[in-house]
Amino acid sequence: MTVIGWIIFLVSNAIVISLTTFCFYRVFSIPEEHMHATLDIDTKDLHDEEEDEEFNADEMKL
Repeated sequence: MTVIGWIIFLVSNAIVISLTTFCFYRVFSIPEEHMHATLDIDTKDLHDEEEDEEFNADEMKL
């Protein structure tokens, strides 16, 4: 392999390894304050009791 071939090979491998290391570091070092349980996430598909009562009252009128 020529010298330029070795340079391209080493630089490309160094980039791939450093990017992989950086991504693993970011994934495994997430601060606890940013982690949310499934129940903490508001999906906005559940109604409050007041909204349910209004919804049921509107259905009765129809």
